[in-house]
Amino acid sequence: MIQKEVLHGGRKGKISKEENKVIRPGNKWTSHVQSFLSFMHENGFNNIPKPYGINESGMEMVSFVNGTVYNDSLPNEILTDKILIDGNYMWQIEVMRKEQIVVKERRVGSYDI
Repeated sequence: MIQKEVLHGGRKGKISKEENKVIRPGNKWTSHVQSFLSFMHENGFNNIPKPYGINESGMEMVSFVNGTVYNDSLPNEILTDKILIDGNYMWQIEVMRKEQIVVKERRVGSYDI
């Protein structure tokens, strides 16, 4: 039997984890998010959730990525220049710079990226 775990951090009580999949409410933009995530994975950017589609209940399914989710504003300790230049974060910034080229080449649905 697959165990369901309620995840905390965003949309309280509406997001769960089953094995390595996150199940969360779908919305009108969900298909665009799934398309964007697929595109990014196809282009070698694998540090984001892998899309698994939308289930029969309209819930979005993506792979679980370990980390912290914030409900509202980011805490002040994250919003500093020191964090941006910290060696632990430099690889993320560099990957994002490289991936901007890929993102600019693609429109997902009616949303410009």
